[in-house]
Amino acid sequence: CNLDIKIKGGDVILPRNPIPGSILHYVCPDGAYPYPVAWRVCQRDGSWTPLLSDSREHSILASCNPMTCVQPLEFENGEFYPRKSVYKVGDKIQFSCYSGFRVYGSSFLSCQSNGKWNGSLPICDDDEAFCHNPGIPFGSRKSGKDYNLEGVVTYTCPANLIPSGTLKRVCLSNHQWSGKEPSCESSLVYDT
Repeated sequence: CNLDIKIKGGDVILPRNPIPGSILHYVCPDGAYPYPVAWRVCQRDGSWTPLLSDSREHSILASCNPMTCVQPLEFENGEFYPRKSVYKVGDKIQFSCYSGFRVYGSSFLSCQSNGKWNGSLPICDDDEAFCHNPGIPFGSRKSGKDYNLEGVVTYTCPANLIPSGTLKRVCLSNHQWSGKEPSCESSLVYDT
């Protein structure tokens, strides 16, 4: 296979003498990811596997695209600023609660180079229900507002994000929510 392979904004790790089955890897700087693929395989006909995105679109050249963080879709009992459709690495959000509510979690969050927000999920609560408001993880939508004993809330993620954690939670007798806080994440995020 051809050794003259490039990625815009990054580097390529190639085997010395690529033969069928050999793999090349695209490497991007911190805060970026290889698009449309992270690696390619040398095929029997001497060509590398095509540059196909998840939506099966062909690309001519691989590139390092900036990492982004999932945006908040909803925030109960408060406001956040700035509101954007895309949050890039280094972008910050400030959260504040309406009168009568106080913030739990982080009031300020920054988009990190791994595609995750630093800090903990901000939640505005009035401390009047049996369980605290469980919050709405970024990228998700929540249904249900009964925070009393045995109250149920459910979460959904859009099709382009991967759900994890517990999507249906119940307010328990110990004043805690069942399961694990859910999240909706891009397939590109990683732990540091």
